[in-house]
Amino acid sequence: MHNWQIPKGPAPELIPLCRKIAAEGAVLLENRQNILPLPPATRLAVFGRIQTTYYKSGTGSGGLVNIVKQPSIIRALRMAPDLVIDEIVADSYTQWCEENPFDNGSGWAGEPWCQKEMPLDEGMVAASAQRNDAALIIIGRSAGEDHDNANAAGSFRLTAEENRMMAVVSRYFAKVIVALNVGNLIDLSFLDEYEIAALLYIWQGGMEGADALADILTGRTAPSGKLTDTQAFSISDYPSDMNFGSPTKNIYQEDIYVGYRYFETFAKECVRYPFGFGLTYTSFSVAYEVQADADAITVYAHVRNTGSRKGREVVQLYYRAPCGKLGNPERQLGAYAKTGDLDPGEIQTLTLRLPITQMASYDDTGITGYPSCYVLEQGEYEIYAGTNVRETQRVFLYSEATDRVVKKLQRGMAPVERFARMQAKQQESDRSLCYGEVPASQIEPRRHMKDSSFTEIPYQGGRGIKLKDVYLEKSALEDFIAQLSDEAANPVIMMNKLTWATFKAAQYANGFAVDPFEGLPVVFNDSISALSAATTGVTWMIVGDLDHGALANFPAGEEIGMKYDDTTLATQDLVRVIGREYVALGVVAPGAFVRVKH
Repeated sequence: MHNWQIPKGPAPELIPLCRKIAAEGAVLLENRQNILPLPPATRLAVFGRIQTTYYKSGTGSGGLVNIVKQPSIIRALRMAPDLVIDEIVADSYTQWCEENPFDNGSGWAGEPWCQKEMPLDEGMVAASAQRNDAALIIIGRSAGEDHDNANAAGSFRLTAEENRMMAVVSRYFAKVIVALNVGNLIDLSFLDEYEIAALLYIWQGGMEGADALADILTGRTAPSGKLTDTQAFSISDYPSDMNFGSPTKNIYQEDIYVGYRYFETFAKECVRYPFGFGLTYTSFSVAYEVQADADAITVYAHVRNTGSRKGREVVQLYYRAPCGKLGNPERQLGAYAKTGDLDPGEIQTLTLRLPITQMASYDDTGITGYPSCYVLEQGEYEIYAGTNVRETQRVFLYSEATDRVVKKLQRGMAPVERFARMQAKQQESDRSLCYGEVPASQIEPRRHMKDSSFTEIPYQGGRGIKLKDVYLEKSALEDFIAQLSDEAANPVIMMNKLTWATFKAAQYANGFAVDPFEGLPVVFNDSISALSAATTGVTWMIVGDLDHGALANFPAGEEIGMKYDDTTLATQDLVRVIGREYVALGVVAPGAFVRVKH
């Protein structure tokens, strides 16, 4: 029998890759007077207790990851050759944190949103300002599975002590940098009260996130992240806020007007930083060429680095569909692409392709005469290109002569209660907000699901077919599944570690003479959905001896998304390296458990 050897560390190439992703996924929102990157030999004072206990991820399964090192911002900054850290301030935090240890909470989802902050002595801050060039303030937040954020101090808003830290540090330092070690947007109203020179969302960057921050500050890597959210001035500006938090039901009153689609159509004045926005350490110019045929509109963006430092730029393609009978937002993202790391003066051409049918709208009422269909309504479709949703130029105009159905569907799910939903109404050149009644369900959802379900594979009892046989194409997957009763299959479907014993008992009760998973480890993976989850990492659980291998913790999905880099996510880097780790484990595919025989 094969003796599977579980690696005791991550794939070597995964560490620098995660560090690069964490740095490039950071979003630079302010950089007044080009304070960043810091020049060599900058004397830096670091404030905020999270400098010693960086949040690599949020809570929940994705946070329970065995890693080879615990990230520390202050340690990473000390190791940066171009920085001189104020050790007096750093030592005061070290001592205070020893007396006020990190609060892990109690039980599942018990960790608090934030940690108690060290009260600052104003005299210490004043003295530090005399011997340093700049100050760095770290704000940290945690949340996750079973412990969502809230519009509360210490979660979405700053605590009283954090506000005081901002006030005192900005009073004595002329150059203040704020880094937000968070998993989501937080309230930025402190920008209206305090003089902040640079502001960075560094997110939860995984095991290498602290080192990535050092790279950003010193210019080793330039941030090139762009917001995948709209940063509004107030949480009450978000249309979902009025309906959020009911313990009994959710009303999605904003309908298709989610995020930037709402703000760009109805509430531009409420936006602090628009969708797709993000600064870097250089500048770019972009020139466009357009080709169109019956199937798609293709935009060629010629991007030139016009600054003095290396950097990357993201070009975004938006369309403005006619308001028509269905109503549409002012802007919808159609495509995007990102350059490589361009030297000063270097040019790269990006190709952005927008299929014509992608601009169709769904008719859920039949108002166009085509119920439950995607319809390209008659009218003009304006195509815009730029570097965020606000900084664009019109590059093409596409016309549709008549309403055209591009996809026919059937109604499956709809609200069971009627309510008023947001709609757009054309008024001269603008679209105004109005409300219309949502179409309620005309079918019973459970009955519809049953009628539309896949054909059942009848249970035939144990036949000795292993999952490995399916992989080796010795047996069909349907024949393997036919061996599993409902009781045997349930634990696999649930992906629940605690049900393994139940599965084993059911397996033998159903007549298996051999283990169907013998010879084929199946990975129990808590958030290999690293490309979308808020808290990410891979937990390798070795069933039997509970020997946990220490592997890597990826940057959070929020940060990976901010990279706007399909080439990295799809096949090139991260996924490929994760795949190599699977191969090292002898794993064919992610599943419910690591099953190891020694």
